[in-house]
Amino acid sequence: MKQPTFAWDRFSYLRSQRDRWFEWLWILGLLLAALTLFGLELGAVPLGDGGESLTAQVAREIARAPLADWAWFFPTLYGQPYFAGAPLAPSLIAALYLHWDAWTWGARLPGALLAACSVPLFYGLGRELFPVRLPARFAAFFYLTSLPVLRQGRLAGPGGAILCLMILALWCALRSRRDWRWSLGLGLSLGLLGWAHGGVAFWVVGMAIAFLAWDTPRLCFLPWFWLGLLLGSAPLIAGYAAQWWRYGDIFLDQAIIASLRAMVELSAVEPLPIWWLLRELASLLPALVFGVTGLSLLHSQWQWGWAKLAGVWLLGGSLAIAANLLHPAPNLLTVFYPAVALVAGAHLAAVWQQPRSHYYPLSWSWGLLVLGLAATSGCLVASGLEPERAPMLVLAAIALTLGTVALLLDRQEQQFAIVFFWGLYVSWLMLVSSSYWLPELPSQPSFRAAATLIRYATPPDQPVYTSLSTEHSALNFYSDRRVLPATAAELQRYWRQQTQPYFLLDMEAIATLSLPRLQKIARAEPDWLLVTKQAATRELD
Repeated sequence: MKQPTFAWDRFSYLRSQRDRWFEWLWILGLLLAALTLFGLELGAVPLGDGGESLTAQVAREIARAPLADWAWFFPTLYGQPYFAGAPLAPSLIAALYLHWDAWTWGARLPGALLAACSVPLFYGLGRELFPVRLPARFAAFFYLTSLPVLRQGRLAGPGGAILCLMILALWCALRSRRDWRWSLGLGLSLGLLGWAHGGVAFWVVGMAIAFLAWDTPRLCFLPWFWLGLLLGSAPLIAGYAAQWWRYGDIFLDQAIIASLRAMVELSAVEPLPIWWLLRELASLLPALVFGVTGLSLLHSQWQWGWAKLAGVWLLGGSLAIAANLLHPAPNLLTVFYPAVALVAGAHLAAVWQQPRSHYYPLSWSWGLLVLGLAATSGCLVASGLEPERAPMLVLAAIALTLGTVALLLDRQEQQFAIVFFWGLYVSWLMLVSSSYWLPELPSQPSFRAAATLIRYATPPDQPVYTSLSTEHSALNFYSDRRVLPATAAELQRYWRQQTQPYFLLDMEAIATLSLPRLQKIARAEPDWLLVTKQAATRELD
């Protein structure tokens, strides 16, 4: 039978064509705003040393591998099977690397596009939950201006795909309440989510089934629903079966059993530092000011679908935070962010539509005032410590926004919401235009100059040995060579055994090591030299 595509289309004959165009203009406007925010200056900051560079390196090997190797389904890292991450993000980046030799922005572009698409998708999810547009709009604005969502979406990795596919899966779950055929879309989006991050996929499966069992229990007893879910998940199941068929017990041991063992043997895994979790939650503070007070609205409207989904979502996100205290899985925190935006948007819309005789919650104005004062203090500190003005300007914009909103709330002015969202949006535009949107970057060593020198001064596929204590994926990626750390004894052995080795050494190693026939190629950094061995010459009689 014919079913309406959206919940609000059931009474479309009561609305004019102008309202339909207005709805699509909202969706287009959200998409353009998200594309601007997520896509601005993607290549200005180098890839982070770790997850970003590893993902880009796997994508490069996929793009360079022959099609007969099926590297899209069986990715490798330095020629070895890559089981540490799901293949969706590297495959999307590899598709771009086939056409453009854009290393930094090309690695971040696919995730940024998917994260931008998740904004209108989140608005559509809100339209499925709420009978009117205003809560969906406010929730979408909270989601768009959420700093953790912005950072996750701009990174080269699975963050953007996780956000987009998670929201798509829950949107399909909402649609399946009226038409079980949407369970096929639910299964397909969950299957793709499994290719992006298996742990998050299992988390979202649990949330979706828990919500449907609570809100629409009859659906859980419908065989056609489970059939559609199974058919949609078939590509994911087939992919894991293909991995097992190709790699055999190695895949089972390294990809599945090792992960489960690490989750059980918590003592063998170093948990995420508590300050990291607090920083992630603190970046949600503007939305948390509205979301925490919205818990009372959530409790009073348990019978509504939006409250049930938000409750399950918040519970799943809270469990994800608890899981990170025991086992490091930063991508699981992505589950928590949209739930906060949903509750905050619903509460803001409820207060917005109250009569003028009702006062705005006092906790809003005081909470935003405290945050504004904190941003002002940070601005003053940044002006004395940082030589650049970008952090000071961003903090000043945030302080001005929050202070103005607190004043408008105290005066009972409805314009506070417009000033709040617009001020945060402009502040984040200023942030992504600088190099400070990636907070881990200042603490990571910069190898761009050394990597450029290695790439142009060494033969292709030539391993380079270094006196560094650890291997840095960013140095490997930007140099397009594998730079391997080695001890002093190992360096001397490589020097004796190889005809023409290449070393990246610091000044202390140069002075300590005894390397005959040493030839200095160039100085990579103030403290680094790229050296090789001079070819042996024969003396003529």
